[in-house]
Amino acid sequence: GIFNSWLSKGRMSINTLNVYAVQNVIFLILTAIRLLVLAALTGFARVKTKQFHAPEDNRNGGEASSFGGAEGSGGMTLPDRVMRAHYNAIENDLVWFLSYSALGASGANVWLIIVCNTVYTVCRIGHVVCYLKAIQPFRALCFLGGVLTCAFMMLYAFVQVFFTYVF
Repeated sequence: GIFNSWLSKGRMSINTLNVYAVQNVIFLILTAIRLLVLAALTGFARVKTKQFHAPEDNRNGGEASSFGGAEGSGGMTLPDRVMRAHYNAIENDLVWFLSYSALGASGANVWLIIVCNTVYTVCRIGHVVCYLKAIQPFRALCFLGGVLTCAFMMLYAFVQVFFTYVF
């Protein structure tokens, strides 16, 4: 058809298309993994140094030792919470976008993509609500649900492209 005629005119061959898809998926996955590793290292560093952004994150019941809050209030103001939730969404939505792009480029089933995107969106909305209301451990569980969804999307994309183009 039209696609084959376009390919035959030298614009892009099937082999070039395969190489593009494989390198695209691998690059997207590696970038998303790098961002997730940096996020994990940040979390571990906060626990190790006991520097928490929100008071409810300190398991010893103490005050947050960095970022925000009104002087002497021992807590975060609503604008501080909204700003932190916004920054967190930007950081995590970039990982989701890379995972989603890799999954789409890998040729995965559309319904799988819809389900993954729905689960991620529900988890991230839950995370924002729980962050603004200072609800733990549900905030952490919503965060973990989003991270695991992205990890699944990357793994599925890698397996999909590996079996589609390598075997």
